[in-house]
Amino acid sequence: MKNIVFGIVALYLVALWVGRLTAFGSEPASTIQASAQIAAERSFMLGATTTAVATPHPKPTARPVATPSLLAVELATPTPAPTPPPPIAVPLCSSTACEFASSNWSGYIVGNGPYGVVTGTFTVPNIVDSVAETVTAEWVGIDGINTNSLIQAGVVETYEPTGNRVTYRAWWEILPAEPVLVPIDWNQVSVLPGHRVTVTIWQVGGPLWAIKLTDNTTGQSFTTEQSYSGPQASADWIVEVPTLAGATETLGEYSPAVKFSGLRITGSDTTTTRGSLVQGGAIVSVPSELTAAGFTVAYGAVAPAAP
Repeated sequence: MKNIVFGIVALYLVALWVGRLTAFGSEPASTIQASAQIAAERSFMLGATTTAVATPHPKPTARPVATPSLLAVELATPTPAPTPPPPIAVPLCSSTACEFASSNWSGYIVGNGPYGVVTGTFTVPNIVDSVAETVTAEWVGIDGINTNSLIQAGVVETYEPTGNRVTYRAWWEILPAEPVLVPIDWNQVSVLPGHRVTVTIWQVGGPLWAIKLTDNTTGQSFTTEQSYSGPQASADWIVEVPTLAGATETLGEYSPAVKFSGLRITGSDTTTTRGSLVQGGAIVSVPSELTAAGFTVAYGAVAPAAP
């Protein structure tokens, strides 16, 4: 009888232990399903490519209302960076030999680096509505010419026909990684049309670089330190139509013309090059002459007046 009782007790204890293994040895199905969800990202801002020049692209007419939209953001708190070394003014170029056509860039570049600092200020344009989605970006950066390396920061405007709205976001990117949108929930660089934005990118030391983006209109600013090992061969001030999922998007009709000023670099440059953006065989974005005050970039085939 004692053996029978002992056996019953033993079986009861084993059952309890098996139940514990079942309860604590695996996650509920809902937890596994929740942890399996991921968000799709779109990459953009690839290096410049060249193409032919032809007739201008027709323009749409109406304007949408700018509406901010919360997209993917960098979650880490930005790290303050040291002050960049004093840069020098960008040399001027008035020769037609200093020009190029590109399928995604319009603006100015300087070659013959290396460059340890680049800075510039640009105005944020409005975007006119269209029958299809358009993507437009203004930025300042280093590299991207004849190389897959590029460090850059700026503002991107995305027009969505559904709802007839434009999203304005500040961002930074180091290729080949995807772009990172600057947080807006911390009141950091919540840009809108008409704002003046300054970007400064500089080498802190070795592979460590600092990226600072400031909205001069609101006083909001964002700084991050990142590793970059590109050739530092060129400095760039660009209006771009980004490349998403391997395909070049349609440039949005932007207005007024984007003004770049305060162009500065560190490095010994001898070549300044002006580039026009061409889509579908038509010039759709073209810069003015470069002056001591900077330059402007306008939508269409007609070069705007210099500032």
